[in-house]
Amino acid sequence: IMDNGWYRLIKYETTDGGKTWVNQGYESDVSGLTLYSSPIITKFITKEVGIVSYRCAADDGDLCNRTWLTTDCGKTWFWITQLSYPFELSVYRGTDVVDFKLVDGRYLLTVRVFDGKESIDHNIRYISDDLHSWTLVE
Repeated sequence: IMDNGWYRLIKYETTDGGKTWVNQGYESDVSGLTLYSSPIITKFITKEVGIVSYRCAADDGDLCNRTWLTTDCGKTWFWITQLSYPFELSVYRGTDVVDFKLVDGRYLLTVRVFDGKESIDHNIRYISDDLHSWTLVE
């Protein structure tokens, strides 16, 4: 949402599975988001745990400052921590979070990696026990 020339991510909380939402203020540090940014994924995998992630600009490569997680129904949000990639990100490569789910009590994050010049388009996966430390799944 653009407000007085600044981009801010408005945060909402739900305690009833998304039937009603309560405004929880805004996140002012949204560097990289523009007026044209829209979420690639907005999903709750439990009543408490959810994700919002925006497309990562091709010249930026790092989706971490465009991906927020919550563990308290959306009352507070935090950025995903730095992910390690199995390759060097080029200026042409982009990343999107395309799936987020709970598998056997662990969190699974699927990231799409694409590069229009080389027609690279594949998914890589990360696993976490606590949403703070992520390990590449080979």
